[in-house]
Amino acid sequence: MPTKSKFVPPSPVDPNPNTSWVPQTKVVWIFYIIALFISRAIVGALFSTTSAHAWTVVNVAHAFCSFYLLHWIKGVPIEGSDSQGKYDKLTFFEQIDQQRQFTTTKKFLLAVPVGLYILTLYKIGNDPFLLILNTAASAVVIIGKLPFMHRVRILGIND
Repeated sequence: MPTKSKFVPPSPVDPNPNTSWVPQTKVVWIFYIIALFISRAIVGALFSTTSAHAWTVVNVAHAFCSFYLLHWIKGVPIEGSDSQGKYDKLTFFEQIDQQRQFTTTKKFLLAVPVGLYILTLYKIGNDPFLLILNTAASAVVIIGKLPFMHRVRILGIND
């Protein structure tokens, strides 16, 4: 009796050159995590500050950079792409995985600021100023990654 083979269709190829590399290279994820810890070591060494302040600097800098790069810049910066304006109104984060929600890549990009926030909270202890600063910085980035914020521009900013 012949066995039935299970045909698995290939995953759709992302035609967007701006984001096609993101879900295919898990090595970038490892580099991303290592870069955060190296950033913490550099901040601690350069400013010879407490662990709480060093993690706060890393968390706030990460929030600012990731918000700007993932949620502010729109379109495809690669010259000569065949997008024909298709992605001009989408941020980098919205373009990832062909705009599908809850993919592995988007879960990872959501988990990183959450994990960094939890680690920072553990290190800051009971300092209310650092708590408010870290919470505000992390909230902006975390909320921006949630599915209900897809294609949403608050008060028309960055429209």
